[in-house]
Amino acid sequence: MDEADRHADPSAENEMAVIRRLLEASGPLPEATEAGRARLLSAIAGELAGETEAAAPGWIATRRRRTSRWRGVWALTAGAAAALLLTVTVTSSDSLLLLTPQATVSASAGPTARQVLLAAATAVAKSPGEGVYWRSRTVTGALVPDPSRRYVLRFSMEKQAWLTDTTGKRSWWIEHYLGAKPATPPDEYAWRAAGSPTRWHYPAVDGDKGSIVEPAGTWESGPREPEATALDTAGILLATPTTWAEVKALPGDPARLRSFLEARIRGQAAKGPRLNQTAEMEVRLQRSCMEILSGLPVSPEVRASAYQILASLPGIKADGEVVDPLGRTGQGLRYEVLRSDQSKVSDVRYVIDPESGMPLSSETTGIRELANGRTVEVGSYQAYVEMGWTDDKPELPESAQEEPAEKPQEESPSESQEEPAPEEPDLTIQ
Repeated sequence: MDEADRHADPSAENEMAVIRRLLEASGPLPEATEAGRARLLSAIAGELAGETEAAAPGWIATRRRRTSRWRGVWALTAGAAAALLLTVTVTSSDSLLLLTPQATVSASAGPTARQVLLAAATAVAKSPGEGVYWRSRTVTGALVPDPSRRYVLRFSMEKQAWLTDTTGKRSWWIEHYLGAKPATPPDEYAWRAAGSPTRWHYPAVDGDKGSIVEPAGTWESGPREPEATALDTAGILLATPTTWAEVKALPGDPARLRSFLEARIRGQAAKGPRLNQTAEMEVRLQRSCMEILSGLPVSPEVRASAYQILASLPGIKADGEVVDPLGRTGQGLRYEVLRSDQSKVSDVRYVIDPESGMPLSSETTGIRELANGRTVEVGSYQAYVEMGWTDDKPELPESAQEEPAEKPQEESPSESQEEPAPEEPDLTIQ
């Protein structure tokens, strides 16, 4: 029985009942919950005390927001909104820095990865699918060693995508670099010993797919003004700009969507090194499904199919109930990125809300050694703050032209040519 038939089987209803019971199972002890809440509130207070004034020129911390008319948008709670920057925790070993908190309950006590993904597929299939813009807002961050490898820096950025094919409207990409600073007190001490620099330059380097690399370019400690770029695409799929015609043609059936993605992956692989048809195909399928779930203005049926494809892939493990980089609780799903010799490059973890079907975050972590021998965990994350269809308009920097004089003619899927994506500072992985 293939994956599509399995979901059409009446017995699937019984499986969904089991999933619901597992997701409703009691979580951590009240004492543990209260302790975690206290740590989070303390961290939030520290961030606000140290950064609210500095963030005043930007709108993340202080700007008044309009009353929104979101249709099915998952929005960040007010308490978590204050913690837009990553809170770093240190384990009992002073030498290991963790980017991501550990699971709050035993993974064996909760649902399996497949059950979590199928529950999310069922939920997201019911989400609304109409609006003038598909809008997503993410907070991205990275923990990487400074160029001298003496301390770890924490970079943060907010990104927005406003995508539309409505005549007279323009799609926009808005980004706001929030700054960089030493990640922990030991890093701050090493940073001061290095002369308290406020600018760092990283050369462009190559790395294994899925490896953690430093963000190429020159970076400052202070925030920058928001910047907006007009887009002529409907988003990114398999690291390639995609047209609206291509997005609308994506099949809403898991078997057909998987066949489409595999054919496109093989087409890309034909232009480069030979594709490992087992491990590499699965990794690229995982990435393409997450691109669909987190960044493309597709129908609810396509979004649900992407979850069903993920549920059919091996290697994804359930972490149980976890806390994401913004302090939100969800179900954690993890897999390893391996080299061809099966050595590990990095760990990737998704956190999703199975009740709404919305992804909360995507995190990649790895281990590095600093110049003094201290072992640290480095990595990057994308936390999805808002996502969904809306009739609101983007709030653009004054330098941006809000409406195009004339909407460009879009090519059909067969006629479209690959074009480079808009340049942006990259805080993510290879």
